[in-house]
Amino acid sequence: MKTVRCLISGIAVLVMLHSCTLVDHVPVPTVDFSVSPGNEGQVVFNLISSNTDSYSWDFGDGASSSERSPTHSYRLNGRYLVSVTASGNAGEVSVKKEISVTNITGSAVFHTYDFGGLPVQVFVDDILVGTAIFAHRVIAPRCGQDGAVTAYNLNEGTHKYELRQIQKPNPQTQRGSFTIIGGQCTNQSFYFFF
Repeated sequence: MKTVRCLISGIAVLVMLHSCTLVDHVPVPTVDFSVSPGNEGQVVFNLISSNTDSYSWDFGDGASSSERSPTHSYRLNGRYLVSVTASGNAGEVSVKKEISVTNITGSAVFHTYDFGGLPVQVFVDDILVGTAIFAHRVIAPRCGQDGAVTAYNLNEGTHKYELRQIQKPNPQTQRGSFTIIGGQCTNQSFYFFF
């Protein structure tokens, strides 16, 4: 009888130890992420996690996602604090990182008015970007992409421009500069009359 009691006690102890071992070894979730730049403000987030099955992203610009490895489009260049929280059977874990978005380029528009004038060549950073045909008055530059001549894919910083009248014995030239900040050009309102 003593042997049976010892055997039953031993089995009970083994069952308890086995149960505790299962509880103690529930896989703990881990999370991290890396980023890759996409096109024009896009950032691809690559999640690195284990023992997780749900995700909550905060991209630092007011937008969020529940995808595992989302792609997000930022509107402006800058620094953003991004966080992701991943959950699994043993709880949740979070990580925050500051990322830098620098792949948004800007554009500058050169509008022309009053048809009947002469063609005007538009140069940005000494590169011919187009010719405004029959320009009498030119407004340069402004933000947008709907002008007579538009310079695209401009990096951040200050850019110089030159407007050259052509097909005239003594052509006039106008020069100036504009700035791209955060992927947006600063609005200028210069009127040039040729």
